[in-house]
Amino acid sequence: MILSLNVNKFGGNKGNAEGHDWSHDYIDSIIEFINEQHITSNDCIILQEVNMKLEPFTYFIKQLPTNLIVHPPSNIKIKKPLGCTIAITTKYSPWTQKDSIDDGINFYNKTIHLQNVETNLSVMGVHMPSADTSNDELGKKLWDNLIEFSETNNKFLIIGDFNVYKEGDENYEVFNKLSKNYELDAWIQSGNDKSTRTFVGNTRIDYALTNVSFKTIDITNHLIDNDISDHEAIMINY
Repeated sequence: MILSLNVNKFGGNKGNAEGHDWSHDYIDSIIEFINEQHITSNDCIILQEVNMKLEPFTYFIKQLPTNLIVHPPSNIKIKKPLGCTIAITTKYSPWTQKDSIDDGINFYNKTIHLQNVETNLSVMGVHMPSADTSNDELGKKLWDNLIEFSETNNKFLIIGDFNVYKEGDENYEVFNKLSKNYELDAWIQSGNDKSTRTFVGNTRIDYALTNVSFKTIDITNHLIDNDISDHEAIMINY
């Protein structure tokens, strides 16, 4: 199982752009949700917008089960992040970390790249820039690098928060190129409604794009309503 969730800097389902409105209770709720998944060595969790301020991040790490480890992005030291994309696996697993992609300018800490050495599946967890940056030099290069990743890996999953709200948004043109007009969209491949909510704004901005056959894909429907995050989680099983 591979799971992706934007945790809103541990701020529940309210606006938390600067990460100030985190709480121990919100972190505890995220930890409880992770524990409910009964993570095995073959599983991988991708979290976006992890609050990297010292106090909340330290508390989060201490609350994780001792058999789990956190993988920060490979480029985390280049630019100090506020909200960061990380991966969590068991300590002994077939997952190995690879270089994250970035734009070489501004958007570091937005992606996390792991590969399963047993299946050769490459997983890229992402938190893409908002629509107003997709066509400028910063955001465009990150999207281009993500498209290149999809074109150069035989077995891949790109999963996370794409910030693609609706047709006509600036991100949609590049997203359609990446997803090949939903050909790689695992949720649609399974016959589900493309309007299914993954974000508090009643839009689907979280996706799983894959060129590999999979068993099941699910989107939770309780995290927003229970004030755990402003996103729902995506879970895909191979």
